[in-house]
Amino acid sequence: YRIHQPLRAAGLAMEDRDSAPWKLSPALFSAYVDQLSDVNHWQECPIYREAGELVAHIERVRKGFDALLAENGILCAGDGYRLCGVEPGTQRTLAIFCHMGLGLLLLSQLARMSPPLAWQRFCFQPSSVSTVLWEQDEGAESAACHIVSIGDTTHLSELGPNYRF
Repeated sequence: YRIHQPLRAAGLAMEDRDSAPWKLSPALFSAYVDQLSDVNHWQECPIYREAGELVAHIERVRKGFDALLAENGILCAGDGYRLCGVEPGTQRTLAIFCHMGLGLLLLSQLARMSPPLAWQRFCFQPSSVSTVLWEQDEGAESAACHIVSIGDTTHLSELGPNYRF
């Protein structure tokens, strides 16, 4: 999937360009910052609205991610989550291996932020690790999602500075 960046029409460059959805020009993002930062309406911005099937594909991915979480006892509950079938004090690990564009899409869903905002503000290298912890008080209905780290590469420190940001 590609997006068309109308840089020339916006007066930001001599010519337009096409790119991956997570490679939006910072200047173009700034021109549409209010629309692109809106978690409920970012897909109405002309850049993404004109991207054909991209928005529909993103919604399929997000629904699939919700289904994966539900299979592991993490259920969507309005703007938050709740843990189901997880005993207090139980630790579980769910590992997802993916590239940065998809990883930030999934993290944006957990953080309830728009994907373009996450793609613009966060970055991580291949082989990096992002960590999410879930916390639910005993007897509480909702669970808090804490994104503890994004793009951690400390496990690569033995390889030298070229493998770290």
